[in-house]
Amino acid sequence: MTIALQTNAGLQAQLELARQVQLRLLPDRRCCLSDWEVAFSYESAGFVSGDYVDLIPAGADAFYFALGDVSGKGAAASMLMSHLHATLRTLLPSDRTIEEVVPPRAAPFVRAHFLPNLRH
Repeated sequence: MTIALQTNAGLQAQLELARQVQLRLLPDRRCCLSDWEVAFSYESAGFVSGDYVDLIPAGADAFYFALGDVSGKGAAASMLMSHLHATLRTLLPSDRTIEEVVPPRAAPFVRAHFLPNLRH
């Protein structure tokens, strides 16, 4: 096998591993949180991508629904998405409010589009 073919096979194996990791970061496609039954469909824009969906528990009777599309494509966007996943999963279940977790420059968007509909 030539070096080019070995390199290509190695890259393909790494991309497959990245895709498997990304798929494992997704929540169950059908799950129950509190009194909610949640179902969603996820189809990546590419083999690996920055598409993001998550359901994060927020106490006994609430959860956060996170949906996003990281700018860019491929492995770089996928890595950024996994960082976002880890950050939200670490910060949101704490006692901090969403306004304390979201960066100040994004807070007006979050307040305008999401907080008016939240029930506490």
